[in-house]
Amino acid sequence: MLSFDIGEEEFKKLVSGLEKPGLIQLLAKVDSNFSRSCSPLDLYQILKKSGCSGGSGYSYLLESVEKQASKARYSFVGNSPDSLLTINDRKLSLELLNPNASDFFEEIVSKVKKVCSAGTGEEVEEVEEVAKEKEKENKNKNKKRGEENNAEEDNAEENTEVRKLRKFTASIPEGKDSFDALRLVFPPANGIEFLNEKRFERQTFLGGAIGYTAYDAVYDSWLGADKGFESEIPELQYLLVTKSYVFDHLTEEVYIVVTPFINPDSDTGKIYEEALSEAEKLYSAIREVSLSESTGKAAFLNRLAGPQSTELQPTKLQPTKLQPTKLQSAELKSTASNSTGLQLEGSGSPLQVCSSDRSEFEISVLRAKEHIFAGDIFQAVLSRKCEFRLEQPPFELYAQLRAINPSPYMYIFEFGDLAIVGASPETLMTVHKRKVMINPIAGTCPRGKSKAEDEALASHMLNDEKERAEHVMLVDLGRNDVRMVCESGSVKVSGFMKVLKYSHVQHIESTVSGTLRPECDQFDAFRAIFPAGTLSGAPKIRAMEIISELETAPRGIYGGGVGYYSWNGDADFAIVIRTLLIQGKKVSLQSGAGIVADSDPAYEFRETERKMAAMLTAIGGETEL
Repeated sequence: MLSFDIGEEEFKKLVSGLEKPGLIQLLAKVDSNFSRSCSPLDLYQILKKSGCSGGSGYSYLLESVEKQASKARYSFVGNSPDSLLTINDRKLSLELLNPNASDFFEEIVSKVKKVCSAGTGEEVEEVEEVAKEKEKENKNKNKKRGEENNAEEDNAEENTEVRKLRKFTASIPEGKDSFDALRLVFPPANGIEFLNEKRFERQTFLGGAIGYTAYDAVYDSWLGADKGFESEIPELQYLLVTKSYVFDHLTEEVYIVVTPFINPDSDTGKIYEEALSEAEKLYSAIREVSLSESTGKAAFLNRLAGPQSTELQPTKLQPTKLQPTKLQSAELKSTASNSTGLQLEGSGSPLQVCSSDRSEFEISVLRAKEHIFAGDIFQAVLSRKCEFRLEQPPFELYAQLRAINPSPYMYIFEFGDLAIVGASPETLMTVHKRKVMINPIAGTCPRGKSKAEDEALASHMLNDEKERAEHVMLVDLGRNDVRMVCESGSVKVSGFMKVLKYSHVQHIESTVSGTLRPECDQFDAFRAIFPAGTLSGAPKIRAMEIISELETAPRGIYGGGVGYYSWNGDADFAIVIRTLLIQGKKVSLQSGAGIVADSDPAYEFRETERKMAAMLTAIGGETEL
């Protein structure tokens, strides 16, 4: 039996004086035998097999496979979100995914409606949608069985009605941006209290919003201009979550976190019992699936447990899936046949098209250097996007990437027909107890085959004038970003130009931190820091304008952020690099190069190819450069 950190009587006492709606944090610790033998990757598989999400089709896994204490403490797993929040082209959409969370959904909608209706003069649209796929599936089954199952068909239709979903859409008013809109669903801006908060030693996802902000959100938040193109994916997409798993790798403990919504006039006993029932349901599902595996519980739970597991080693993809590919300009064709400038050209070659070939990219580098010599910028990061076909499911790609390229930020999001799989080395920003922190990375070298060679390579990198100059520039840019939202005198640089060693490479990193001003929150911090200077340039706004001018395709998610905002004000985001965007069998991959005054166009082009080749190799392909 599971139990929460507080009993029912203590829960009732806690909420007895509640004068406005609230979210109450409840923690249930999973038994130690399970937590020691089950990895986050195991749990993700188990949850998807169990079907305890109610069929929403939305799931997430955030973990760190690089075992550095500062970055690998916690992992987060879940597949039973309450709602889906989408923002695109200054339109906000909230969709209820879990009918049992309708009270919380209605509370959020009522708050958002007041702000989004005011100032726009538009009526807020509310739509009820039937779970059409389920309805279609039931009717097809009954049609095959014949009229003898008319009663079953009636029941299927009745069940479909029970799963009726709500959707709310509204325009973001003038003077507000996407981050202002996102804030509206969070305490305290939405008038909801957050109670029984228990802080962990560092930022932790204890329910909240988990998902991504695409780079293309800069047009609304920073550039103040229309994008001029139709986005391939929404600018922001987040799952609103009140039930999740937290792995603490230091203590080897696993928690089920439940944050039930409660009104002042709610039946508190019923709320507590329902929350405990939800936690029990999650735990029972994983126990039943793990125990039923034919390979036995121990073998099942121990497989895929770590980056060295033999079962996670990537297998060569068959030619029909991903043929060995040369990333050469002659094979990379550009087209302007659709809004992204990219199109699939058939199924013969897995690498279908890139947004710019060698000559186009090198011309863009030269034009960026003209801006540098004119004094417009010091640096700009130019990128190329490639699309190819791949038939492996997202989870298999994630498992292979995790095994061959363990990173501080590993993530897989499955949002219906869209999946995001990545292995990012770099923090975009974190917020914990109102302390903001970023970790600029500039300077990279490979790992050595011996300790002596490793140290020699690191020393050479640290003494490279170009690497040092670029790093100092990005640290200064980071300090300016953090100062925008932090108290005067609180912004500090620590661990300056420290070499951190990862599985395949070494990086020069520094830490910039500060304390949020009283009037600022985690959304202000994200806005100030986004996008990272390492993916845009300096000065940042002018660099973004030049990127918009020179790049031939929208960036989409590349250069954005993936992570979470927790109900308690914490946040943790990685920069979206080394990431696959999967839409059906179409997979997008993007990489960039930092352009400075002495950049060689041919070298920078090869740099983008090397980065893409490394990702293709990690998922089982072969590349030649």
